[in-house]
Amino acid sequence: MDALIGFVTELQPWHWWSLAGVLLVLELLTGTTYLLWPAVASGLVGLAVFSPLPMPWEAQLLIFAVATAVLTLFGDKIMRARRLFTDKPHLNERVQQLIGEHVVAVADFSAGRGRVKLGDTEWAAKLDSPAIVAAGAVLVVTGMEGVTLTVKPGA
Repeated sequence: MDALIGFVTELQPWHWWSLAGVLLVLELLTGTTYLLWPAVASGLVGLAVFSPLPMPWEAQLLIFAVATAVLTLFGDKIMRARRLFTDKPHLNERVQQLIGEHVVAVADFSAGRGRVKLGDTEWAAKLDSPAIVAAGAVLVVTGMEGVTLTVKPGA
C-alpha cells in the first residue's frame, strides 16, 4: 500500500501521457468512444502538471475525474449528433434501405404471395393488404419478414 501511495504522490506528466496512450490504444481496439474521453482528460492533466506551478496529486486526480465526467457527458452528445447526419443513415440496416424501393412483380400474385424483382435479384413477396397484382405491376416495399418482402401496390 505504501508503494501505491508513493507512486500516486509522485505523478509526473509522462505518467498521465502514458495513461492517455494506453487508453487510446484500448479505444482503437474497442471503437466505442467511451475510452476516448478519459484519454483526452489524462492528456489534459499531463499538460496541467507540466506547467511550472506545483500541483498536488489530489488536484491532479480531481482534475482528471472532473474532466473525464464533463468530456464523457458532452463528447457523447457530440458524437451522437454526428452519427445522425450522414449520407447513409441505414448503411448496415438492409431492411431500412429497402423500404420505399419500387419493385416489379415477376408473375401474378396468388393468395397475396408472389415474386418481385429488385435490381437484378428476385425476392419472395407478400402483399400487406388484399389486392390483385398482375405480372409487371409496380409495387413499393413496406417492410420485410424474414427473407420475404412486404409490398403494396404503388407507382
